[in-house]
Amino acid sequence: MKIKLTILKYLSYIWDYIHRMRRIAYNNGFLKSSRVLTPIISVGNLSFGGTGKTPFVIWLTEYFNSLDKKIMILTRGYKGSLEKKGGAIVVDNKVDKKINFSTKEKYNPSLFGDEPILLANKINKGCVLVGADRVNNLKKFFDTIDPDIILLDDGFQHLKLQRDLDIVLIDASMPLSLYHPFPYGKLRENINVLKNADVVVINKTEQIDSKTLSSLNDKLKTFTKSDAIFAHIKYKITGFYNSFNHRIYLANELEGKKVVAMAGLAAPDSFFNSLTELGASIVDKIVLPDHFQYNKKYLDETLLKLLNSDRILVTTEKDMVKIREIVVNDSLLFAAIKIEFVRGEEQLKSLIKKIMN
Repeated sequence: MKIKLTILKYLSYIWDYIHRMRRIAYNNGFLKSSRVLTPIISVGNLSFGGTGKTPFVIWLTEYFNSLDKKIMILTRGYKGSLEKKGGAIVVDNKVDKKINFSTKEKYNPSLFGDEPILLANKINKGCVLVGADRVNNLKKFFDTIDPDIILLDDGFQHLKLQRDLDIVLIDASMPLSLYHPFPYGKLRENINVLKNADVVVINKTEQIDSKTLSSLNDKLKTFTKSDAIFAHIKYKITGFYNSFNHRIYLANELEGKKVVAMAGLAAPDSFFNSLTELGASIVDKIVLPDHFQYNKKYLDETLLKLLNSDRILVTTEKDMVKIREIVVNDSLLFAAIKIEFVRGEEQLKSLIKKIMN
């Protein structure tokens, strides 16, 4: 066991060195990064695994909707076939005609991935551009879209594109023992890179006590610049909806009901815990790989097990994006989730407005 840990530490040093050199190369102009005049906000992670980034990007999207801004979201479209090729989901009708995507293509999760579809459905004006080469996508569609704001999804390590605001999400539930670079820990980069963050958002704060949260906040502050904003958020289920987006239950109406919880997430425990906190009796947990690709046979078999039972099958909104393309069944519900700020909301909004001016 000691030998294995020693090897992991050694590999971790190599990983850390490579990523340090990469940042130095970009910071000193040895590697090229692109710039546009439109404000760019990056939302990213310091760790591998699910940190609840998508709900936060949705919050930003809805905030810009409220300001009547045209939004462009740049994302990889993980597990979609366009991830490596590049492409676009366009949700503005005027832009649609110029790029000539059909409605079927525009909302196909196997083509674009599940998260881009989910994000596109939240935008009032603008689009989601999908593909690993986000700089190329930006250049290709920038003049056509003419956005007011650009959101760089999962962008903290995407140094090819300069940004005006760097937001980093931290999972409050991740043990401090894992705050080491991969593979010894779960960090994508050394924790020292937090000095590049303008905003640190500690999420899933409902899963730890106030003393632990305060200790984590203080620890992270030792690595950030003095004027970095710290925000704390938690997740709240607002209701349960069928595949037609009709609300079937209010959040508090799941209390006492028998639930089969199904999730294709990197960190599904947060979802399961949220259902339990509402008083649901989880009789079975179906844990699937992140971005799981559903098929009709699997869904039919799963739903068949619930036939003539008093159990309710509940999944996530991200999973429902893919499921509703295959089967529409009122026996399957998804939990609608929104984030709530515990602290830092007004500071963050003020900073965003500042970069928009």
